Amino acid sequence: MRPQIILLELMIIVVFLSCQKSIEGSWKFDYTYADRPLIPAYLIIDGDKSRIIDRFGIVHDFSNTHVQRGRLILANDDQRIEYTIDSIQENLLQLDSIRYTPVDSLAKESPITVELIGPIDSVSLDRIDSHGAYSISIKEEQQKLILKMGDLHARIDDMPLYLQCSHCSSNRSVTLIVDRHLSYARFKEVLFWLRISGVTRFSVVAESDKFGVYTGLNDKIEFWDEDMLQFSEDYDVPPLPPLVSREEYLSQSGSMSLLKVKHQEDLQNILSRLNEGHPNLLINMDDLDAVADYIVIKLKVKEALQQIRDTIAQEKYGTAYQALKPAMKRLLSQQGPQVNFEIRAVN
Repeated sequence: MRPQIILLELMIIVVFLSCQKSIEGSWKFDYTYADRPLIPAYLIIDGDKSRIIDRFGIVHDFSNTHVQRGRLILANDDQRIEYTIDSIQENLLQLDSIRYTPVDSLAKESPITVELIGPIDSVSLDRIDSHGAYSISIKEEQQKLILKMGDLHARIDDMPLYLQCSHCSSNRSVTLIVDRHLSYARFKEVLFWLRISGVTRFSVVAESDKFGVYTGLNDKIEFWDEDMLQFSEDYDVPPLPPLVSREEYLSQSGSMSLLKVKHQEDLQNILSRLNEGHPNLLINMDDLDAVADYIVIKLKVKEALQQIRDTIAQEKYGTAYQALKPAMKRLLSQQGPQVNFEIRAVN
């Protein structure tokens, strides 16, 4: 009986070694299954090392890759991912019912890869990889803007068509995956194109320290009517319906303090004004040094505003306020300073 067990164990080892060898190489996700979130767009396996390029172009490396009991295991110090190996053929790899096809040359495929801005103290972005979400990956090389909208390489003026296509739902979320080397001037240009496409809210991914885990900023686009009209004229695109003009806003807002920021070091001045009780702030963000400054300033101002509003609400409603659910707290904590941000024009 013992020789039979040894023979069976040897056969299993041979099968596993065969799987390990045949699974090596570069594999591309079969987009027949495009409605499945959180799956690698590319999977590159080289010995005990592997790399995932996700659908946004974010790269994740794994230093411990092996096949064990019919499962492909990718691990590093922060994460362990397991896939059931359904099938391995010459021209097909199937993991967890998802098909991958071999890639002869990853260089010829030229997938866009993005080096993210992080790490910064940002918030979790939970739904950006859900089915139906719009994603735009953006990088800049030799002053040339490179974009990937969904699964396709695109130009920036393709954005209105991508975001307003007749078969797309208008309530889907929009996520920007921004390379850390993207200039702030280019980022502003992207925001104007988002707004002319009808978008008012979006997310920016700042960091993804694990595959499928994203943090960043949930944001709102704020432009004046006259600036969008100028943008429409400069780029020969149809204008939006009338928006609020800067003059109208200032005339209706009463006492208003205008602050111009250039980098994160200006944040302390904003927070001091808020804590001193200034009722209204208009923060100009035309000339920031980097996209990271934009994200950090907005995150920190939002956080400070919510703390001030929570304090006012707690004083008004007493200890019962603390027991409320977050949604109800947001509803009741509207009193306090009003802060708006502005970007006037594309450089």
